[in-house]
Amino acid sequence: MRISQRFSLPIATLVLALSAFGQTSTSQISGTVRDASGSAVPRAAVTLTNENTGVASRQETTDAGVFSFPAISVGSYLVRVEATGFKAAVRNGNTVQINTPLT
Repeated sequence: MRISQRFSLPIATLVLALSAFGQTSTSQISGTVRDASGSAVPRAAVTLTNENTGVASRQETTDAGVFSFPAISVGSYLVRVEATGFKAAVRNGNTVQINTPLT
């Protein structure tokens, strides 16, 4: 009986610590870039800018027109998409909340 009491507190502490480790203060923004006809736009430049800090990240869409910015801080973001032969598209006020992915 004494052995189980001695180990129960460290095990409970470990379980609580592991559950807290899984919590995060980030989320993600992802999407698909399509033209007016609904076709995917591959290799479009997507720039994500935090409207509060001015920090920007850039990437290109996949062949299927998909982009994803994982593990970004909460806040308000501007998304700018540019591709050869297309007018640039800009959307601001994209609000990211903890663990709530935005598409």
